[in-house]
Amino acid sequence: MEIASDMKKIVDSIVVAYDARTVALGYLVDGVHDTLDGFVTERKKLSKEQGARLAGFASGLARDVGHKLREFRDGRAAMASELSKNLKQYDRGIETGVAGLLRGFAQAHARMSRKLHGDLKDCAAGIALKTHGLLGGFRDEQGVTAANVRAAHAAWQDLTRTMAARRREAELAEPGTGPGIAEPAGFESPAGAGPAAPQAKHRRQHRKHKR
Repeated sequence: MEIASDMKKIVDSIVVAYDARTVALGYLVDGVHDTLDGFVTERKKLSKEQGARLAGFASGLARDVGHKLREFRDGRAAMASELSKNLKQYDRGIETGVAGLLRGFAQAHARMSRKLHGDLKDCAAGIALKTHGLLGGFRDEQGVTAANVRAAHAAWQDLTRTMAARRREAELAEPGTGPGIAEPAGFESPAGAGPAAPQAKHRRQHRKHKR
């Protein structure tokens, strides 16, 4: 009875451990999906914001340049050559500044993309490592449990064989000489007389009936 109870406890422990690890793996998978969705959403948001800011900057810059050009064209004729020279220099400066800003935006975007990629890679590697550790621990516990179940099964088989051998020995034993039976000291029971003879006859009939 104790062996059956222990076996039941072992089976219940296996089921509980399996359920716990299944729930943990489900949480890990949900966490990975949420993290990936968050990265995608944040990246789209940043890209949209940067596009809008760049478009607004270019539009405002174009308005400023147009205004300055109109002021220069409405200026004095005497300053036309100088204004034209200054305008050309100004245009080159604007182009250089815009090109620098565009390069700065591109470099910042590239750095941000590399950082996001690195963070995502590290997160995925960490989750994979934790998942591998959980699975390894489950396999170890499963192996130990299987070994205990095999040992309990072997012990039960040994007990079954031992009890069967004891029963066969008891059935084959002669009356008064079997295990646990002893005649009193100095007692002699003649063949076919006394209480031992009916008892022996009864045992022989019982063995014959069992065969």
